[in-house]
Amino acid sequence: MRRDEQLIHRAVVQHLRLRGVKGLMFWHTMQNQFVGGRKGAIFGGIAKSMGVYPGVSDLLLFHKGKLHALELKTTLGYVTPSQAKFIEDLVDNGGLAQVAKGIDQALEILKEWKLIK
Repeated sequence: MRRDEQLIHRAVVQHLRLRGVKGLMFWHTMQNQFVGGRKGAIFGGIAKSMGVYPGVSDLLLFHKGKLHALELKTTLGYVTPSQAKFIEDLVDNGGLAQVAKGIDQALEILKEWKLIK
């Protein structure tokens, strides 16, 4: 994750911790540790065999039986093919998913989803 996206991500998490609605669960699934070099290829194979799903959105949020996925980008960021596939698959299975470009858009989406006060 690029530094600018990491700053957005941390800010969104702070808002969720302070303003999240009662009963909201949220998490980030770490996947970057499986990338790079010979060991990365070995760990990547292990991760794949254990069910790692490529392109999982930055934040997964669960509330009242509904799964939401929020992919965080800078204003210049773009969605990778694996991220687009994850979003499509989640929506096809009844979840909600969106891409937010910047903190303001992320907070607007969370308000629309009624996940923050």
